[in-house]
Amino acid sequence: LLNDLLNGHANISMMGPGPCLISKLKNWYRQQIILKGDFDQDLALKVKELVYSEVRGKNLRVSIDVNPASMV
Repeated sequence: LLNDLLNGHANISMMGPGPCLISKLKNWYRQQIILKGDFDQDLALKVKELVYSEVRGKNLRVSIDVNPASMV
């Protein structure tokens, strides 16, 4: 779904999903998707809404970090 949303945005690349450096923490498996590029506020909001709507009602936790200080 993220690929479909980002289709047509040639300046944005998606890496992943793949395991985090610390792949399991407190009995939760961790995966990451990295989106790299120039986002306007509208596209960033669409990404956030898509991600949270897809995990709603599932036994998943999601966090979105814009301009992370580290990638651990």
